[in-house]
Amino acid sequence: MKVYLTKTWGFGFDTFPALSFSEKGNRDGLLRTYKEGDWIAIAGTLSAPTAPEERGRLLGMVQVSRTIVDANEWAKTHYAGFTELFDENGNYKWPYGLRITRVVRFDETPDLKEVVGDYLTGLVWAATARDVGKHIGEEAKEAILSLPNTEQAVSLPEDLSREAIGAEAVFNARNTYTYTGPLPSFSRKAHCREDDGGFAYALRFFRDGKPTNAFKIGSTNDVERRFSEHMKGICTPLTKSHWEVFLYMGFQSERTAFDFEQALLSEFASMKIDDEREIVRVASDDLQIAWQVLLKSADWTKT
Repeated sequence: MKVYLTKTWGFGFDTFPALSFSEKGNRDGLLRTYKEGDWIAIAGTLSAPTAPEERGRLLGMVQVSRTIVDANEWAKTHYAGFTELFDENGNYKWPYGLRITRVVRFDETPDLKEVVGDYLTGLVWAATARDVGKHIGEEAKEAILSLPNTEQAVSLPEDLSREAIGAEAVFNARNTYTYTGPLPSFSRKAHCREDDGGFAYALRFFRDGKPTNAFKIGSTNDVERRFSEHMKGICTPLTKSHWEVFLYMGFQSERTAFDFEQALLSEFASMKIDDEREIVRVASDDLQIAWQVLLKSADWTKT
């Protein structure tokens, strides 16, 4: 079990159950090494707007799922009066979120330096979640885990998640499927590369500015690059068509992301458009439900 640590302006996960980051890379970096059962310790920053009684204190710990959430729109609705949380364009400063699944508050809020030996000043501890055992030491990790704590209930607001309710009987996720594309390769004649994690995604096709029920399902180790590649094949000014990211999620390995993609495609094998291997025509709600049911059908944390 690993313990990560990040510094925030407080511990508000009872009302905002997502751990969010200012940079996509910082969130994705955590996803590449985080495993189910790991903890992320939360410490208050040393200055305002953190409340004086929480500054430089260990406040609690959270566990997250690998479900990615966009915190921007939710924050605009629920945090509208807190101008310090938004940039000059009115966007939430920490939009790249992961859904929180478990929360514990420390019964006391011990001094961070007394527990781990340092206040961990510097931007890196606030911008990222860092492995305590690796960057501070195993003794510090065990000290955090030994702190008395009380578990808090976690409720996910409807407007923060795309999860559908009552989906369990709608689709039966399959454990076997026929590959629609080549397996990801990490050793080739010309070069070798590490499997640093991957993403499964669903892109939605828009025509004349309106969403359609056509979705492209795939996997990649770089969502933004793959999205750009898909857009190159569409001359948007002439066709008035484009793709938009509808769903995506990080996995610990690119192979696991590929397997998830293939399992999802097998659910819609009869709905593929013409000869397209990865484009299906399906209602958006059905796609979301199938995605969530599939996540619960197997242990996707295995690499």
